[in-house]
Amino acid sequence: MYNFEYVTDDGQKAKSRLNIPNESVFQGDNKLFIYEQMLLTNNINSVCFKAIKRRILDIDRDYSQCGIRNTCEDEIHALPLFTNAQKIVFLDSPLYSYRKRQDSITSVSTYEKWKASLICFLKTEEYLDKWKVPDELKKRFYTHSIETLSNFFQRVFFSREPELEKSRAEIVRSVSVNPAFRRCVEMYDKSCASTKYLKFRIPIIIKLVKKQKVRTL
Repeated sequence: MYNFEYVTDDGQKAKSRLNIPNESVFQGDNKLFIYEQMLLTNNINSVCFKAIKRRILDIDRDYSQCGIRNTCEDEIHALPLFTNAQKIVFLDSPLYSYRKRQDSITSVSTYEKWKASLICFLKTEEYLDKWKVPDELKKRFYTHSIETLSNFFQRVFFSREPELEKSRAEIVRSVSVNPAFRRCVEMYDKSCASTKYLKFRIPIIIKLVKKQKVRTL
């Protein structure tokens, strides 16, 4: 892996959020750091700043479910790559420029994006046991997933997008009965919350979603 920089349409540049020491090597037990980054952030998901040996690629794999409208597919690609790699080396040099546009699909919140995120969550969840993730990290993963969902709800209920205004009730209903949401609720740990604000907000949102209180949300 190597570092990258964001470039806006007007030519301004910004550093990535990657904060990994130069020439770090991850193999064996210390690959847990990489797994933790995958489970709790989206910092290292993108395939564009990776140089990958062909022999660890699953050429015959069906990638047709890798996201909807180009959402979340990088994470689904990266999961088996990190699993199969015997050694991962990080170079702290910006060898890739990522063009970031305001109207890009990754900055748009839609119902399709929620469904894509659910596929991504389920695929990632499969790797908890494959990676022999400690129980503490599992709790952080499920808590982080609930926090991500709460941020999605915030965008949905403040959005003026006609598609979302019509489908808010459907979104809440589909989330409330979803087994993945229920697992996240069961594993949610307030002590793992990212901020004091989320520690206060998440239990309220969980309660409202369970009861499908759309207007209150």
